[in-house]
Amino acid sequence: MLKLLIPDAVFDSIGSITPGFFTERGIKAVFLDIDNTLVLPHTPVPDEAAELFIKSLLAAGLSVCLVSNNKKERVDRFNTLSLPSVYRAAKPLTVGYNRMLKKLGIKKSEAAAVGDQFFSDISGAKAAGILAVYVRPISIGGEGAFVHLKRKLEKPLIKKLGI
Repeated sequence: MLKLLIPDAVFDSIGSITPGFFTERGIKAVFLDIDNTLVLPHTPVPDEAAELFIKSLLAAGLSVCLVSNNKKERVDRFNTLSLPSVYRAAKPLTVGYNRMLKKLGIKKSEAAAVGDQFFSDISGAKAAGILAVYVRPISIGGEGAFVHLKRKLEKPLIKKLGI
């Protein structure tokens, strides 16, 4: 179980990730979480940093997709760049990731997922067999009781991994 929680790469933020990180690894598609990965929770649309990051990936020839546990309305409103998306992805289950792999017609080895939660984003990506990239949450707090509980459970893991 622990191996499903260990990310393949760790970054301080999306701003620390270059498109080359993905292309050098043969990645063709990047699956992005929204809240606390790209923007603060409840931010309705991409801010400048998120938009620049997404556009840099697209300019490098990467497919960029939103894979979120959020509701359809949240994902659709955020998706101002008309990216392929999956809402209610059920992470850490692999269904959302697998749906996007099939939609894009790519292999698991050609996809990466970027997210801020070990118990959903990272474990789901690892279970799906895709590259799991952890970014530190933009902010902690105001996320709801379930996410708050997961954040508490993540603390010992973060300490153990030294990140």
